[in-house]
Amino acid sequence: MNLALQTILHWMLIYIYYISPSIEGTHLRVWKVCFDAGEVARDKGRYDQAARMFDVAAKLAAPIKDKGVREATSLNGLAWIYNLQHRNDEGLELAKRALAIDERRGGAFDSAVSRDLNTLASIYQNQGKYAAAEPIYRRIVLIKESGGESETANFAAILTNLMVVYRSQSKFVEAATVGQRAIAVYEKAVGPDHIDLANTLNNLANVYFSQGKYVEAIPLYERSLSIRERKLGAGHPGVALALHNIANVRLNQGSYEEALPKYERAIAIREKALGPMHVEVASSLNGLGNVLLSQGRYSDAEPLYQRTLTIFENAKSADQSSQAMVLGNLSRVALGLEKYEDAESYERRAMRIREKNPADASLVAVCLDALAEIHYAQGFRSKGDIAFLRARKLHRQVSRTGNTRSADPIYERAHDYFRNGQFHEAATMYRRAWNLFEVGMGPDDPHVAQAIESYAAALKQLDRNLAAEGFADQAKKLRERQQPKAPQQEQVVDEESVK
Repeated sequence: MNLALQTILHWMLIYIYYISPSIEGTHLRVWKVCFDAGEVARDKGRYDQAARMFDVAAKLAAPIKDKGVREATSLNGLAWIYNLQHRNDEGLELAKRALAIDERRGGAFDSAVSRDLNTLASIYQNQGKYAAAEPIYRRIVLIKESGGESETANFAAILTNLMVVYRSQSKFVEAATVGQRAIAVYEKAVGPDHIDLANTLNNLANVYFSQGKYVEAIPLYERSLSIRERKLGAGHPGVALALHNIANVRLNQGSYEEALPKYERAIAIREKALGPMHVEVASSLNGLGNVLLSQGRYSDAEPLYQRTLTIFENAKSADQSSQAMVLGNLSRVALGLEKYEDAESYERRAMRIREKNPADASLVAVCLDALAEIHYAQGFRSKGDIAFLRARKLHRQVSRTGNTRSADPIYERAHDYFRNGQFHEAATMYRRAWNLFEVGMGPDDPHVAQAIESYAAALKQLDRNLAAEGFADQAKKLRERQQPKAPQQEQVVDEESVK
């Protein structure tokens, strides 16, 4: 909107709002102009402009005698903009005001109430308050079902949001059930080739990926990719997201040759569409670095990780956990290049970040295991033992998933690499299986000692003998800990010796 038009609108609003508030019809017309302008600006991504228009619309709507319909609509519009701008506290207040108006006017099952609830739930979701968002989404589902809207695309969208919230709370069974229902509704409402269906397919695949169900995830990611390529074009960021997710699955399966070209294509798309310093570019750079690291190509991986770290450090939207992840990867690179001081420095920086979040105890343990390996590699056996034992102590304190399903195929793939003489790849997969077994069953489960022994064997084949010996010794001690103790025999007392 140019300056002249803004000035004209400004004085028009002053006149309408302060000089002639009794002219109801004029209020309605100007309200519609402002509200429509807000929607246009929102759809074009001009959020500051949209916020101004919705704010003016809300002020204009206040005196209109329509039981608050337009005021609540304007407040909800402004709340949604604040949601997009991550101005969560302001957005929550406005969404709650809109909800209160619509509940007084139309009752608990009014369609406007479900709209306000969706905004409220979305803000909680953006804040990471999934437990607060979940019952709100479930309430929207009930409103839609009671109003005969359970076969609409909008209903499928609500189910998709609920699935994401379930997944974020590790409620995978509920998430999968809701996601499958959302897909069925979308296919019936908009057909099998709609872009919104592609998004839901991607989110259901994420549910399976989080469980290590890679076989179930892949066809969903690939179907999502196919739809996005047809509907959005080969250079769209949505296509890059699908490629990145498929590459992630292949990386976790140890299928590095399949993962590498998909990461490379995702990077090319994201750099062109989003710019070279975008966090999504960094995410794919990190993934490509992981492929190279797993293949022992340390010198090739290092500049990718350095660039990734620079992007995350300069991005306002990236949290410190992303930096910790990359620092850990740089530590692995430095270890592989025998730059031990750099390796320890990177790992300690990563651990300091992890230690700030109590929920990251298992990730702190991963850092300690990495430090143990760094110490072992230098012949500092006692320091390595201390770090290793601290990691096991932490693992004994965290809750268990009770699931090793995702670890089993990774462990078997590691064996394949080992048998084929691909020891870098085998070591990476053994290390991943070790972590998954430990998260699933705890450090005293036999699978953990077995995975550590296998990891040590791979390190030995890579001539990392000191580290291999350190881990092999610790695995032996874990096995001894697992051995059942022989029952104590009752002492036979010679009666003649009893006094």
